[in-house]
Amino acid sequence: MAIIVPLTCLSSGAAGLADDPKQPAQRLDIRTWLSEDEIRANPHLVITVTFSLTQSGMVEGTPEVKATGSDAAVLKKVTDRARKAVLDSAPYQLPPEKYDLWKNVELTFYTDPAK
Repeated sequence: MAIIVPLTCLSSGAAGLADDPKQPAQRLDIRTWLSEDEIRANPHLVITVTFSLTQSGMVEGTPEVKATGSDAAVLKKVTDRARKAVLDSAPYQLPPEKYDLWKNVELTFYTDPAK
């Protein structure tokens, strides 16, 4: 399953899959990884985070993060912060009856608001 998530989408939960809107999905908002100035200075960043979840909502293994659209220092920063955000947000509280839909997650973040 691929969930494409624009910059502003995650404050209400992982693409609307969460039962509890208070879940810590705010950590998955790119604006917590970079300052507003860094986002404006890197308008072509694309960060894709791929991970699998157990039925209890825990991250299985290490999230894979791919980032493009900036220099090596910025890409390393967002890669490290994205991976940490995914791990820190677990366990994800998602509907158990829809496990087949959310067991494999791909989130794509853009700094370009037009995406």
